[in-house]
Amino acid sequence: MHVKLSTTNDKFLVFFYFRQFLPPTLPSSFAHHSINTTTMKTVFALATSMVVSTVAAKDYALISTFDGAARTTQKWHEVNDPVMGGQSSATFNVNDDLAIFNGTTRIVPSLKAPGFCNGETEGLQPFPDGSGFDNVFIVARTTTPEYAGFKLSIAGRTLEPQFKSYKANFNLTTSSTTDFEVVNIPIKSFSKDWSAFTGDCDTKDPTGVQHHCCSDEHPEVCADTKTFEKIEQIGLWSEGHAGDFHLEVKAIGVGTYAPAAVDN
Repeated sequence: MHVKLSTTNDKFLVFFYFRQFLPPTLPSSFAHHSINTTTMKTVFALATSMVVSTVAAKDYALISTFDGAARTTQKWHEVNDPVMGGQSSATFNVNDDLAIFNGTTRIVPSLKAPGFCNGETEGLQPFPDGSGFDNVFIVARTTTPEYAGFKLSIAGRTLEPQFKSYKANFNLTTSSTTDFEVVNIPIKSFSKDWSAFTGDCDTKDPTGVQHHCCSDEHPEVCADTKTFEKIEQIGLWSEGHAGDFHLEVKAIGVGTYAPAAVDN
C-alpha cells in the first residue's frame, strides 16, 4: 500500500506510532545503523498503516446520507411543478438506506416547456462543513440514464434556499438496479444564476433575461471552496427535460470519493 504523507501533521502521526515500537533509550549503536534495515521498514510500514485512515479521511466528506447517521442524515420532502401550474409528478422516499426519486417530468401547458420535480431537505437542519474541496460527488444508480434533466442544488447563507442556490447538471452513464456510480461534479460546474424556467445557467428566459454559467467572464456566479461551509439545503431535481426518470441515491459529498469505496 502506498500512502502519500502530504503534511507535517501526517508525518508526525507516523513518527508517533513508529516511536512507540522503539526502546525508551536507544543504544549508541543506533547512530551507526546497526538496527536491521528490514526490521525498520516493517515497523515503519506498520506505523504508517495505523494512520492511513486519518490521512485518507481528508480526501472527502459526506454531507448527506440516508442511513440514519446522526451527522449526515436529514429529512427530505418532495415538491413538484403543480404548485406552479405544471403537471409533473414524482415521489421521494427513503428505503434501505437509499433515497428513491421516481417520476415523470411533463410539459407545463402555460409555458409549453418542461417543468420540474424536486426532492429537497427540509429547513433548519444541520449539515457537516462542506468547505475546502473543489468537487462534489453523488453515489447513485439509475434505470433511466437517458434522462437528461438530473440536477443537484446546494444552498447556503440565503433566506431563499430553493431558488437562491447553486445548481449543476449531472448524468449517470449506465442503467443498473445493483451497481452504484460515483458521479463527480466539479465545483466550477455550479452556478447561482440559473433559470427558473429551465434550471440551466446557459439559457434565456421568455422575459429576455440571459443567465450565465460559471466562467472567467462571470466569476460572480461561481461557487468556491468556501461556498458550502454552512449548507442550508440540498436538492435533487428532474428539470428542463420531459420524460420518465428513476434515481436511487446513497450519498452526497464533497471531495474525491474512490469508486472502490462504493458498497453495492
